[in-house]
Amino acid sequence: MLPDDIAVPEHLKEVVSMKGDFAEDKAASRFDAPKTVRVSASVPATGGGQLNFHFVNYNRDEPAKPKSPGAGIQDEKPIATPVIACDVRLPQGFRQPRVTVFTPESSKPTPIAAKFAEGRLRFEVPSFLVYSVVEVQSDQK
Repeated sequence: MLPDDIAVPEHLKEVVSMKGDFAEDKAASRFDAPKTVRVSASVPATGGGQLNFHFVNYNRDEPAKPKSPGAGIQDEKPIATPVIACDVRLPQGFRQPRVTVFTPESSKPTPIAAKFAEGRLRFEVPSFLVYSVVEVQSDQK
């Protein structure tokens, strides 16, 4: 693991490419997101039956002056993501999962449609500006 802000071309040669062997792993979860979006998953402290997927979008209009941090929040100009297609392998025991998305742009959680078959969950994350969380809840066996 290496933070993006200190990555240099020599480091990036070692980055795993989605076009390599990993792309052939049909069991792996896949997120069709731009390279400016980072995806991570977590299991809440409440235990099994729930997964959270965190999507962070780093795409923005950069300040006019190179290397300028800008003047603060008023210069933050995020560029919205496209819809992100997700194909997730769920842990054993998940059944009839319900999918809800949370973003700062919306005052309410939004249920989203999902297809569940053979241990895989397919859904689309709606466009967002900076941050989105997808909560997957299941009635576990």
